[in-house]
Amino acid sequence: MRALGFSSIPLITAESAELGLTGALVYHSYLYGRRPGGGGRRSLATGTFCVALQNADPTALQAGLSWACGQGQADCSAVQPGGACYKQNNVAALASYAYNDYYQKSASTGATCSFNGTATTTATDPSSGSCVFAGR
Repeated sequence: MRALGFSSIPLITAESAELGLTGALVYHSYLYGRRPGGGGRRSLATGTFCVALQNADPTALQAGLSWACGQGQADCSAVQPGGACYKQNNVAALASYAYNDYYQKSASTGATCSFNGTATTTATDPSSGSCVFAGR
């Protein structure tokens, strides 16, 4: 994963012969919760996440989202229509993904998780479904 530029994502390997599954299916099942016996998605991310405050002013959240996706150079493709993390009319959810992407990429160079008071850090993985947040 490090060679692909994803050093914060752990790679987990395991024998799967006893389950009769291929490695790719096991990885997909682990990530998205489609494994024998059911159950929800398991997060591969651990650590600290930067998320929008749910009670923050929507105008301030939109400004933070615009900055993160623009000048902050966050990869916001997942929060565009059709993206895995797109939630129409939920600026806090969109901002959370963008804030976290910026934070994960820039924290090592001194960036903070503030966004003018509209964000905070948490140890709780905000990922859900196919929307997966990176962790530090």
